[in-house]
Amino acid sequence: AVAVVACLGVQPATAWLTGSGLPLQENGAATGGIVVDSAHRVVGFPGVYAVGDLAAITGPDGSLVRVEHWGA
Repeated sequence: AVAVVACLGVQPATAWLTGSGLPLQENGAATGGIVVDSAHRVVGFPGVYAVGDLAAITGPDGSLVRVEHWGA
């Protein structure tokens, strides 16, 4: 990896990515996520991956889902 950005929080803060060209999901259950395929590759950006709570994963039916991770 050339760069890794680690983030913490309850809801993805993606406002700073506005204008970056990254595909951002703004509607529905996946609000605020970066759109990725099932292998977490950012759609339209070869070699760029997004994982964790900010990844809006494209499902087989084309819907986007963010999978929240919580520790106890």
